[in-house]
Amino acid sequence: MKTNTPQSVFDREAFASNSRRRLQAVSVSEQQLVFGRMDHEDEEKPLYVGRIGLSDDNQERILIDWRAPVGSSFYRATSSAPRGVIRRRTLITRGRRVMDINDDLLMPEKAGDLEVVAGEGALLHALMRERGEFMNDIVATIQAEQDEVIRSEPRASVILTGGPGTGKSVVALHRTAYLMYERAAELERLGVLLVGPGRRFSRYISRVLPSLGETAVNIRSVFDVTEPLVATERESLSVARSKGNLAMCRVLKKFLIHSYPPPAGDLTVTVGGNTVRLPAARLRGARDEVLGSIPSGFNTAGEKVLRAVARAFLQKAGRRSPRHQEVGNLVRSLADSREVVEAMENLLPQRQALAVWKEMKEWPDDLRWILRSHFPRQEADALAEDLLSAKEPKVGDLALIDELEWLLSPSPAPAGAQMHEDDVYEEVTTLQDRLDSTRQSAWAATKTSGFGHIVVDEAQDLSPMQWRMLERRGEDATWTVVGDPTQATLATPEEMEASLVRLLRSRRVHRFTLGINYRTPKEIMEYASRASGISLGTLQSIRAGTEPIFFRYDGDPSKAIAEGVRWLRMQGGSGCFVSLEPGALEGMTEEFEVLSALDAKGLEFDHVVLFRPEAVDRTSPVDASLILIGATRATKGLAVIAAR
Repeated sequence: MKTNTPQSVFDREAFASNSRRRLQAVSVSEQQLVFGRMDHEDEEKPLYVGRIGLSDDNQERILIDWRAPVGSSFYRATSSAPRGVIRRRTLITRGRRVMDINDDLLMPEKAGDLEVVAGEGALLHALMRERGEFMNDIVATIQAEQDEVIRSEPRASVILTGGPGTGKSVVALHRTAYLMYERAAELERLGVLLVGPGRRFSRYISRVLPSLGETAVNIRSVFDVTEPLVATERESLSVARSKGNLAMCRVLKKFLIHSYPPPAGDLTVTVGGNTVRLPAARLRGARDEVLGSIPSGFNTAGEKVLRAVARAFLQKAGRRSPRHQEVGNLVRSLADSREVVEAMENLLPQRQALAVWKEMKEWPDDLRWILRSHFPRQEADALAEDLLSAKEPKVGDLALIDELEWLLSPSPAPAGAQMHEDDVYEEVTTLQDRLDSTRQSAWAATKTSGFGHIVVDEAQDLSPMQWRMLERRGEDATWTVVGDPTQATLATPEEMEASLVRLLRSRRVHRFTLGINYRTPKEIMEYASRASGISLGTLQSIRAGTEPIFFRYDGDPSKAIAEGVRWLRMQGGSGCFVSLEPGALEGMTEEFEVLSALDAKGLEFDHVVLFRPEAVDRTSPVDASLILIGATRATKGLAVIAAR
């Protein structure tokens, strides 16, 4: 039997690749590998629940993957609906050592000699732990309302809303892990894209999925979703809202058509034995009419433009309504003329989206004129000033450049990436390793990747133009969309809903709302609502804490800032300043991180100092939400620096 056939080589490498992935999953899951036990009335032995599934040498199950169907009982069983679970035990571990045990006796009448150990409660233990540099998973403490979202129909899209601290982000991450378990082959092939509000947030959540055994998710922020083209900074909120307006679709198309070069001169050809001259203005009109009539694909519109030019020649020669066949015959004749080919290349040159964005600076008057035809004058001028002065793309520009890319040359996702002879790999690799690496590079480099599932966190802060950018990356994908309309800063709740309707119009969609705040104490939530003027409705905080403290100042805030630094130092744990005026605290403190409210989205710290909430215009809900965002980053204590 031959052992070096192509099939045997592929089988060997596939086995090696699968073994490597399994070892990696076991390695990253060792921390709190097992966290639950169920004593079930229909099972002789207890069922242990963990991050991954394990079997012994005899293939007997010794650990249930939390995502398996039977694992749902660990999260959803109650005394009124026990699902056959007599006792549910939660294990709190550190490394391989059990630190605490908490039991729920769900069927006392069948407990027999089972003992019940009452600890401090796994959920309370998790909520009270110090926050660190990275988000922790909640796999051991998923609540019933969260589990319902996580395990909802795998091939449906999910829209999840909820107030601050309800666990939306971490639920979305666990749903992602669940989908990669349920749809493993499909999502392994197509990929999963997770888009967050900023690089700081992407880093914060980066360890959750690996801790659940999943490492193949492509995590991007709105700063780098179009990688290798990335943004370096944000624009002002007012300009960002203008850039995100759908009117920019018309602006970009109009500017793109307007900025094509004029014809080099008139064009003369022979039509039916007669010499016919077509003026340059007529050539330009034919081109602009074609480009204005097609939705996209300008770089591939040469044939359409040539047909329009041929029709114009026939009309100039006296054919008022040329027949289709006449136009086709002339097109073939013109295509053989070197003069015509050169004229068409000058008339419709190949263009690149980023280059067009940069060319805006060469057309300042035209850009302002086009913007003023779609925006109020003051808004148009502010937008023009930003576009004309920017040396590198900002966050809002990425969606504009992506729109230009689509207008110029939409292209389907590549079926695969080409391997080059000079590609360098580690000495010991498998074919599957190389394919994985190549696919990851292709995902990052392509504008339209055709992902199988896309997760959008802090969705309330995506503009309509950014939604268009993401939609092109998941035309056939299922979606998990997570957001809170009360924290919207770039789009109104109505605009967010309209974007979602367009995005998910042909898909099965399940909507969920989380109503319990696990993160922020009640006193801080009450202050956040009062200070922002935003009602939090029926949102309930399950923890009580201390009232926020205030450091007041007159004129110079330096002393109050120093008091805030001392307060954070005394509290211990993680802490930061959240400034509602970008750049206002620059150089004022180096001991603690300073974040703008926008960059703090999705993050959490033990203690937070909120700087100058009075700087926000509370009459505007999208501005007032900055106060809500900043204050609710705190899990234990909040201090506020404000003018008297």
